[in-house]
Amino acid sequence: MADHAIMNHRDCEPSDVIFTDSRGYKLTHYCLAERLMQVEYHKIQQEAEGSHTSTVLVDFLETGFRGYHNFSTKELIDEFDSDTEAEFYGLWHDDSLPWDVNEEDPLYSDEQDQRNT
Repeated sequence: MADHAIMNHRDCEPSDVIFTDSRGYKLTHYCLAERLMQVEYHKIQQEAEGSHTSTVLVDFLETGFRGYHNFSTKELIDEFDSDTEAEFYGLWHDDSLPWDVNEEDPLYSDEQDQRNT
């Protein structure tokens, strides 16, 4: 059986707050990884629909990808740059995220509050 521990560079608990985004939301390692997954998956979908080939997916298959949940804090924050954050919020605003925001994401509470008003 393969030792997957060498792939895990996470240097904190998934529930540790590691980043505050431009809107002031405090994000845990888990939430930030989930947001990055949403953006990357959307890119894969868009590329596959447009050309039947996804360069993102091809790169992952060619070079390997250990998964955002296994990234170190610095790696996650570096990946979630201002362009990626803007893309995430654009998808969220347009209701175009590939799946619902995770319950642990601060946006989830805001969505629930908006639905109840």
